[in-house]
Amino acid sequence: MAAPRCASRPCRRRRHPPAHRARGEGAGLDYLFFGDWLATGPDLEFRDPYLLARIDPVSAVLFLAGVTSRIGLIATVNTTYADPYTTARSLASLDVLTQGRAGVNLVTGAEPRAAGNHGRDAHADNEARYGRAEEFVEALRRLWDSWAEDAWVADADRGVLIDPEGLRSADLRGEHLRVSGPLNVARPPQGRIPIVHAGTSPRSRALAATAADLALIAAPTIAEAIATRRTLRDIAVEAGRSPDALKVIAPVLPVVADTDTAAHRIVERLLALVPLAEGHQSARTAFLRTARWTRSPTPSRCRPTTRCAPPLSTGR
Repeated sequence: MAAPRCASRPCRRRRHPPAHRARGEGAGLDYLFFGDWLATGPDLEFRDPYLLARIDPVSAVLFLAGVTSRIGLIATVNTTYADPYTTARSLASLDVLTQGRAGVNLVTGAEPRAAGNHGRDAHADNEARYGRAEEFVEALRRLWDSWAEDAWVADADRGVLIDPEGLRSADLRGEHLRVSGPLNVARPPQGRIPIVHAGTSPRSRALAATAADLALIAAPTIAEAIATRRTLRDIAVEAGRSPDALKVIAPVLPVVADTDTAAHRIVERLLALVPLAEGHQSARTAFLRTARWTRSPTPSRCRPTTRCAPPLSTGR
């Protein structure tokens, strides 16, 4: 069963990105974020239906680059299966084409079926995935630094286009990755493109605190969100990094309607579509109880936002 007002067929989604970006830019949002999942199966219909068929996130942001002018565009890349040179090249191209609006969310993947889709016998264990992710970040940044800011001389009188000293190789030889470089795309306008990371394991938090520019966290209460932010900043300091170099965001789920009653009706309808396991029905009541309802500056419109709600278990 499809949720209210959603597209029931993936092929129809091509109509929606331009409308979403117009609303996003008009609302003053800082960025659009595109997640990813590298496998599918019938089990996702009830557990995570939005994962059944997805547009490749890099393709999505490249499409939106041509129909946006201000908003940031963040694409998810799975470091376990992606190629660092190809990733660095496509994102540098995006940053050049959008004049500095690219971002990348790096994940290591939690879907074991992705291994078979990429010629692997099994999904790598946590340590191996994060070891590769750390090298992946280093590879990206070395490749983005291939061109010095003054490498392009463009002196027609002397017949000199570039300064060879300003073109640097990556020369990464790690346990998991080998990348020579240099990158054959001009230096990104941002220099090093912002890196986003989300996760809860110790290795994930370490990667976010030491290598990411933005950490996405999920916390059931504001107090836990504050504590997680403090932990991430402490890890950053221990690694010799300024804690202010890491930004931390906790997601919220906005539900917008003309009235309080209409907003409550939308939330209740969405919750009714979630097949909860026996014994977890109280989660629906808890979700509604912890929702925060706020009124927008326009008197005739209500802007309810749900946050700090407990996760709903599907029993799957």
